Amino acid sequence: DENGYIIRIVLRILSIIYHLGVFMIWLKVLSVIILTVCPFVSVAGDELQLLTENYPPFNYEKDGEVRGISTIIIKEIMKDLGVDGKIERLSWQRAYEITSTNPGYILFTTARNNKREQLFKWVGPLYEIPGYYYKKRGTDVNPKNLNDVKKNFSVGVREDSNTHQTMIEEGFRHLVPLDSPESYYRGLYYGRIDLLVSSPWNIPFRAKKHNIPIDAFERTSVITRKGLLYIAFSKQTSEETINMWQKSLDKLRSTGKFQKLMKKELDNIKNQIVDIA
Repeated sequence: DENGYIIRIVLRILSIIYHLGVFMIWLKVLSVIILTVCPFVSVAGDELQLLTENYPPFNYEKDGEVRGISTIIIKEIMKDLGVDGKIERLSWQRAYEITSTNPGYILFTTARNNKREQLFKWVGPLYEIPGYYYKKRGTDVNPKNLNDVKKNFSVGVREDSNTHQTMIEEGFRHLVPLDSPESYYRGLYYGRIDLLVSSPWNIPFRAKKHNIPIDAFERTSVITRKGLLYIAFSKQTSEETINMWQKSLDKLRSTGKFQKLMKKELDNIKNQIVDIA
């Protein structure tokens, strides 16, 4: 009869609602499992956004492609983790601003210091590099010690770089912040500043890039502390992701692959400084 028909319709609707509820519960459970097993999806949806600057031999652009030691290491980590990412080279200031203020970004190669500690999450260190004060060869700029540099000599630095931030904290009196490496390398060469801070790894590339003879710069007896370089992640990045990247980096080192990749890249670029700088 009509009442029986209505009852059957109601029961059918209730059955559908019940099964739909069970389905939604299982869907939620599945979502939790996916996020637990593959936490990397919480960092960036379809593709990672990796930012870097021109800082040879660690990262540089040649023939429209970002290359360098750090680039190779990061690609190996992504390969190990089974993730994809787009690497874009920007100015240091722009890359730093984007990564420190937006989720889903990675910035390399980045020095870690007190000012930056809470702005990013960190994986590393990748390398420890020595820093020295360089002068123009043949000048009478001869600092005796670090305190002498602080009080009596102008030092060219890239604005808002790790070096700049650290030297402000340490009380240097005559810093000359400039917007690009070209500015302070040329500034030293043409006598506009007394000193700059660099490493033996970096000097040949910068000199060639700016058409300055490599032997124009002379290392002084005053050294700075060794710097540790890291991979910096947006602060919103999950701890699971940071742990995955750190474990992958540690595995590269423990197997010796990190050292082999680094040596191979350094050997490859020794005779290509003019081309890649």
